[in-house]
Formats: sequence, structure tokens, C-alpha cells
Amino acid sequence: MCVLYPYYATQAEKAKGKITIGTGHVITGKEDPKILAAIKKLEKEGKITCMWVKNKAGQYIKNPTHARDVISQSYADKLFKNDLKIAQDRVKQSLDMCNNMDDNVKYYVLYNKDIFDAMTSLCFNAGTLKPSKYRYMQSLEKCRFDTENNTINASDWAVTAPKFKIHYSNKALTDRRVEEFNLFGLADANQTFAMN
Repeated sequence: MCVLYPYYATQAEKAKGKITIGTGHVITGKEDPKILAAIKKLEKEGKITCMWVKNKAGQYIKNPTHARDVISQSYADKLFKNDLKIAQDRVKQSLDMCNNMDDNVKYYVLYNKDIFDAMTSLCFNAGTLKPSKYRYMQSLEKCRFDTENNTINASDWAVTAPKFKIHYSNKALTDRRVEEFNLFGLADANQTFAMN
């Protein structure tokens, strides 16, 4: 979801003064100075609100009261493109942290579009995936490579792929991981791949 106005993603981020805009872009202070000035003004006026609020039924809905738009769609697209590149670099960094990973498995993950895109989406939201923190990465690190079929060992993948969906700290995040798991077809992503 892309919005052209600044908002707080959660109450916790509001408490930290962490402002988001566009497609999940967290304001860093490196953005266009005119846009930063407009956001600061809205923040000072108390016009930046949380993106989601509870309605009378206790369901979360998009907050109907929010700040005015301060960026264009093209600027939002530019921010997203830059953030996506950062997320892709984080996937590579995360794989490099897996010291015991089979190099063929690492290569396979980097060049298998479904797996790489799913991990990019996860890194976009969660940052670098430290193996010590993420069970998916711990399991991926133990995967063997099937050189005869140019795939990750099928039984290893059958154990690893479902772990992508598990996020114990927050049900909303677990739901998001399940959606990503389905969107990127991770259950069937491990297929014969040309290792050129």
C-alpha cells in the first residue's frame, strides 16, 4: 500500500518519532529537504497520526484522519525503488552470515526468483535476517544441495520452506508471512534450476 502522506506505522513507532511515507519508507533525514521541511511542520502541528486505528467493533481500519499529501507518486516510487535495492542487498548480507551454508545452496537462493523475492520482501520489513534470530535462516543454513537435480535437497526444503511463515512475536506479522509464502509460491519454489 502506498500513501503520499506521512504517518506512524504503530503506537510504538509514534513514541519513537519514527515517521513512514510512501510504500513503507521510514524517514531517514536524507530525503528531499522540501519534503522533510513539510513533514517536520506537520509533525510540529501534531497532524501526523497512526496509520491504523480500531473502530467501534474493535477491528483495525485505515485511519480516516491523516496528514495532507506531501510527496508525489513518482517520488514515492523512487523511494520504494531505493528501499528495494537496500532489501536485496540485505538478502545477500543475510546469506553471507550463514557461515556453514553450502555455496551451491547460497547460489541457488540468490538466483531462484521466487525464493529471492520472498526473502527481499522479508528484508524490506525486517532488515537483515540474522541466522541466530530467524528459524528460517537457521534451517536454510543446514540445507544440502542435490547436484543431480540442481535443487536444494527436497527433504531439507520441505522442512525449511514452512519456517518462513512462522513469526512468533506478532500475529499480524505471522499473517503477513503466510501471505508472502503463498504469493511467492515458496512451497513449490525449489525446482530444477540451470546452474550457469
